[in-house]
Parts: sequence; structure tokens; C-alpha cells
Amino acid sequence: MVFGELVPKNLAIAKPLATAKATQALQRGFTTGMHYPIKVLNGSANAIVRRLGMEPQEELRSARTSAELASLIRRSAKQGTLDTETADLMERSVVFAQRTAGEIMTPRVHMDTVDAQAPVAAVIELARTTGHSRFPVVSRENDNVVGAVHVKNAVAVDVDERRSTRVRSVMVAPMVVPETLRLDPLLAQLRGEGFQMAVVADEYGGTAGVVTLEDVVEEIVGDIADEHDPLGSRARRRRDDSWSLSGLLRPDEVAGVTGIVLPEHEDYDTIAGLFLQTSGRMPETGDEVVVPLPGELDEDGDPLDAQEAVITVERLDGLRIDRLRLSRRPVAPDSEERPDE
Repeated sequence: MVFGELVPKNLAIAKPLATAKATQALQRGFTTGMHYPIKVLNGSANAIVRRLGMEPQEELRSARTSAELASLIRRSAKQGTLDTETADLMERSVVFAQRTAGEIMTPRVHMDTVDAQAPVAAVIELARTTGHSRFPVVSRENDNVVGAVHVKNAVAVDVDERRSTRVRSVMVAPMVVPETLRLDPLLAQLRGEGFQMAVVADEYGGTAGVVTLEDVVEEIVGDIADEHDPLGSRARRRRDDSWSLSGLLRPDEVAGVTGIVLPEHEDYDTIAGLFLQTSGRMPETGDEVVVPLPGELDEDGDPLDAQEAVITVERLDGLRIDRLRLSRRPVAPDSEERPDE
């Protein structure tokens, strides 16, 4: 055990390159000489396993899932091998391909649109008030997205003609993508299109929202704030250590900002959806739900005390939950299940 495993293993860990150079010739010779005997024995074992009704599996896989890679990155950052910023960037890059257009889009109820029959001066005014430069163009008759317009197309019109020229004459055909489209091909399409904005269609063919190149890039590098982004619009910490959050934030985004890991499910995309899923009814200002938090482990791998999140509706925008207050508290002892005596 000492000279056959422990000493060689520690030598290889301490001086991996020198050990590899010293042993590679012997290892290659052994592999070549034992190739066919190992193949026969391994094939015999696999045949017996198949006769038992099971498919043989490799003992060690050469590939790793995105979840396994993300876990490895977090572990490396925790142990100090990677700095926090590098680990965050790597983890975002790993999970990037798993996201879809529907998860990162600006939903329809939150879109800034312009009517096709409006004068191009309306595009300039909308750009001034919102800080955006690209807008979906909708039809007055059925409110469907019929095009897209850039503010530079409106500015290119002579000043004297901006009140008489209609948006439909300067708009372009919209780029439409399904909400299930993964972010890798979406990024390629947005970069190749040049307009850098796409309309996201739902499974019924209606407009679910819009997604921009900035939305996609933010999934890798984090939020990109500019002079038009109001401070604290997405997340703001209160003096009592609770958080005021936009209802459009996803649970993973909330975890990145607050450190509170909320449960995720395919039935909802945002924390507003989590609130509706939990409450089961249309919300009113001041409504509150309590959500059990997934179990967390300390540095030694031992379970921490059970905790729960309290989510309260702060503000509504029509029927939509605009802002929520989030706080965390220990689970009350009398609310936990008592073991059978």
C-alpha cells in the first residue's frame, strides 16, 4: 500500500511532469502488450452484464455535465484556487447555454413599442424618455409586432418631415425567434443580424417579449448599467437587511444578488411567478407568502438550520407584480415536523 500506491501517487502530485516523463515509456509498453487481453476480458464482462438485462457503463466518464462543471468551479473558488470574479465569470459561461430566450427576454407587458402609423418623431421622443435605441413596431389594428425601428432611421429623416413621415416607412422586418431557443444560437443570430434585437414568439405564435444582444451578454458578464438605468431598479438592500426586488428577476439572479437561494421550477421563470405559484391567487399589495428554502450546508458539509423566505408584494403594475420585498428567517420550531414518539 505504501510503496505501490501512496508514494507513487504523492510523487505524481508533487512533480506531475517529471513523473509522467519517467513512466510514459513503461506505461505505453504495458498498454500495447495488454490491449488484446483487456479487450477480451472487458468484452466478456460486458456480454454477461447484457445477458442480465443491463447496459454496461464506463467506470469513469471523460465528459462532465454543466452542473458538474459549475459545482467544480464553485468548489475551486471556495478553496481559493480561483478568485471570485473569475469563478463567477466561468460559472456564468458554463450555465449560459442552458438558458433560453424566454428566460432572459423583456416580457411584452414591459416592452416600449411604437405604432406603425405614428410619425417618426414619436421614435425620437421615445428614445429620449426611455434611453433605448431600438423599438418593436406594432399594428394599431391588432397590436401585433409588424416591424422594428432604430432611432437612427428616424433621425435620418429631415426635421421638417418628421411629423408627416410614418414609422412604417422607416421600419425593418423584425427578427423573430421562439422562446425555447437556446442562448448560444440566439447570440449568433443577434450578432449576424446587425439590428441586435429579436422578437420572442410563444408557442401560440403571439409576441411573448423582446430580447437584445445586451440581454444575452449580461448572462455572461452580469448586469451592464448605463446612464439610463435607474439605480436600484432591479435590487435594493434595505436597512433591515431585507431586499426590494423587481418581480422580473429570476431565482438564480436573486441568488447572485442577495445570496438567498430560492427554489426553481419549470412552471415559473421569475420570483413574481414563484409568488403566484405559492399563493395560488391574484395578488394585492401587502400580500405575503412563506417559501421553504432548499437545505444548505456549512463548510464542513453539515446541514445548516432550516430557513424560510418571506416574500411580500410591495407594488403592482396593473395585474403584474412590479416589486417584491424578500427577507430570510429561521424556521420556527413549532412549524417543523416533530418526529414520531
